Amino acid sequence: MTPKLLWMLLAIAPLAALPACATPVTYSAESIEGWIVDAETKQPIEGAVVLADWVLEGSTMVDFKFTRVGDLKILETITDQNGRFRFDAWGPITHWGRGLLTYMDPEIFVFKNGYEYQRLANLPTKAAIEGKAGPVRRSEWNGKKIELKRFTGTPNERLRMLEKAIPAFERREDYKQSRLLKAILAEKDLIPDSTEGKAPFFNNTVRRLLEGG
Repeated sequence: MTPKLLWMLLAIAPLAALPACATPVTYSAESIEGWIVDAETKQPIEGAVVLADWVLEGSTMVDFKFTRVGDLKILETITDQNGRFRFDAWGPITHWGRGLLTYMDPEIFVFKNGYEYQRLANLPTKAAIEGKAGPVRRSEWNGKKIELKRFTGTPNERLRMLEKAIPAFERREDYKQSRLLKAILAEKDLIPDSTEGKAPFFNNTVRRLLEGG
C-alpha cells in the first residue's frame, strides 16, 4: 500500500458514517436562552430575529469534504424588550435519513435591521465533527450575551452582507415560513435602486418566501 493511498483511507475513515444513517439515531436538545445587545452601548436589542438550525452534515466521496445534507430541526424567535430570546428543549427525534448532527447543533443566526448579522455554532471538536457528540445536544451560546455591531458600510456592502445572511435550508417550506427572510426583505427600501444586484436579490428573496427553495 502506497503512503498516498494510506493517507486517503485514514482521511475517509471518520467521515464514513456521515453520508447516511443505516440505523436510526435519536436526538434531543436542551433549551437555549440568550440576550442580544448592542456591541457599543451594551443595551438590549428588541426585535432581533434569532434562528436556530440543527444542521445535518455528510461527506462526499468526490472530495471527502463535509457538506450540508439537511436540517433536523429549525426554530425561530424574536427578542423581547430585554433583548432576550429562548428556544425550548425538544426531543427525542428519531432520524433515519442522510447525515448526522456535528458541531452546528445548532447553527445560530442573529439578524437585526441596521446591524451586522451574527452566525454562531459550537466549537468543532473531533467528537462533534465525527458525529459522536452524543444524543443530547447543547449550545455553547446558552446563557450568554451576543453582541451586534451597527452596520457602517456602503449600500453595496450591505447587499453583499444580506446575501450571506440567508441560510441554506434543505426544505422549501422552511423558506416560506422564515422570519429571517422577512426581516431581510424589509431592507429593500433602505438600499438605493442604483445598487448593483439589488433587484435580482430582492426578487429572489420574495420568490423564496412565496415558493420556497
